[in-house]
Amino acid sequence: ESRPVQLAYDVAAASGEGATRPPVVFLHGLFGSRANFTSLSNAHAHTHERGRTMVTVDARNHGDSAHAPTMSYTEQSLDVRALLTGEGGPPPAVLVGHSMGGKVAMATALQWPELVAGLVVLDVAPVLTRGFTPFRDFIGAMERVSFAGAQGTRSQARALVDSQLAPRIPDSTIRQFLLTNVTERRAADGGDGARFGWRVNLEAIVRHIDCLFDFPRPAEGASYSGPTLFIGGGDSPYI
Repeated sequence: ESRPVQLAYDVAAASGEGATRPPVVFLHGLFGSRANFTSLSNAHAHTHERGRTMVTVDARNHGDSAHAPTMSYTEQSLDVRALLTGEGGPPPAVLVGHSMGGKVAMATALQWPELVAGLVVLDVAPVLTRGFTPFRDFIGAMERVSFAGAQGTRSQARALVDSQLAPRIPDSTIRQFLLTNVTERRAADGGDGARFGWRVNLEAIVRHIDCLFDFPRPAEGASYSGPTLFIGGGDSPYI
């Protein structure tokens, strides 16, 4: 069995009765991070009558979580299980997953239903995702970026990267989302000596992109019968 990696997470703790309810764990999509859910998490942790503890998580190879050479949904669900049964909050928890995070949430619920009090899946289904073709273009554009001339502040580095992405990714909203992954490298990162780089483990994502578009076949007899909500965008090609 694969070993789980250490996931970075933030906790917005509820008080009073909310602290006794199952916590809500947010799992982001490809190229995202726990910051995607921060404002939602903080707002709902302290809702008067329905507040509950909120946990926002960075997936492996994303955000501040550990990098690993592999990232199948089975491995990512092991990461979530380790978080749920460790210090991230007592199970069961409500898992809210968007896109890749939705598949991680479903894989976790199918393998360990006792850990999942409820499931909210945003814009994805437990099948091969066919609408993901643009992601291959995004990855290709990110692979071609040169950080060699990136100096000064992070925002200056992002501007340089933006100018390189723009010819291949005309949608500025998508570029701004991808640019959240530009980060200052630590001295120990080595590499080409550039001061800035991608925060995501792009090599691992490229290697596993087909696996991330797909969904693992559940074990014989595996099922999840807890409360489940699927939400899809009206114009979304992903569900």
